[in-house]
Amino acid sequence: MKPGQIEEKLKKFNGVTYKVTATQNKMAFVKFEGVNTIDLGSMAFDTKDYAWSFEKNGETNKLVSFDVASNKLNYYTENGITSIDAEAVKCIASEKSNLSNSEVLLIN
Repeated sequence: MKPGQIEEKLKKFNGVTYKVTATQNKMAFVKFEGVNTIDLGSMAFDTKDYAWSFEKNGETNKLVSFDVASNKLNYYTENGITSIDAEAVKCIASEKSNLSNSEVLLIN
């Protein structure tokens, strides 16, 4: 996604409507309850740190980051940081791909 681009989608799950607003390196989530909307927070990607964080009410919590030097994925939990070798995660990647670093697709 290029700077300045915005994509919005409405999704219904278990009878509840949600709106996802995507911009470059960020996804914001809103829940609809009748005529009211509830801000559920945002997921933001830091291109310098290769990290995804959850943002809400002015607070930012890092969830996962990629350490290029050690080829490790770091998961941040209330119990501390858990690191795993990125080779252990099955990733779809292609040198010919035009995807940005924030658009790596993980598969089961």
